[in-house]
Amino acid sequence: MPQSRRQFLLTSLATASVLAGCKTSSDPFGTAAAVTKRTTVRRLFVDRRSIDVNGRDAVVYGLHQTDGTRGITLDPDERFLVDLNNRLEETTIVHWHGQTPAPAQDGVDEFGIPLLQPSEQHRYDFVAPHGTH
Repeated sequence: MPQSRRQFLLTSLATASVLAGCKTSSDPFGTAAAVTKRTTVRRLFVDRRSIDVNGRDAVVYGLHQTDGTRGITLDPDERFLVDLNNRLEETTIVHWHGQTPAPAQDGVDEFGIPLLQPSEQHRYDFVAPHGTH
């Protein structure tokens, strides 16, 4: 059974943001320049994969890096600098749970953020708060 976009956000993408651990900033929207240990752009891909759930195949959405690592973990003081690539055959959007980027960097369609089209890429760049989210 296909999942809705909301289910996609609440499961797979929330998991990725849960893995992001970074240093706090007094700038809640991540607009100030930050001193970082690393400013390399990371790449994340959105796609589907199959998993075994109690002996049955289930298709889930997921985020993974170029090397296959699921989600993303940041070093302390590292900016959240990510190119997200949509490998789905449908539009999607990302809301980074626990993060406080400017509205243009957060995937909340009520703010008029355009959906990420199939094969499209969007760059996210903000100061991520410290801790596990």
